[in-house]
Amino acid sequence: MSKEIILEDKAELNGQEYTVLNMRKPRMRDLKGVRHIKDPADQDAALFGNLCDVAPAVIEELTVVDYNSVAEAYRELSIPKQKS
Repeated sequence: MSKEIILEDKAELNGQEYTVLNMRKPRMRDLKGVRHIKDPADQDAALFGNLCDVAPAVIEELTVVDYNSVAEAYRELSIPKQKS
């Protein structure tokens, strides 16, 4: 399962523009892979970048509004679905 995140404002890094990010479901290895990073913002950038298959610097270029959309997608993909 993955989630498409349409950015309100494009992010640009090294001449490449990003208007959409696709985040995959996180795995424990993703969390373990960033736990050595002390700063929470750097940890989020590394984790979200990995899950969206972009460099952490792309996440750092997002507006706060778009960053919050990425964080919300992460929460949605991390919480179990309600069983009916």
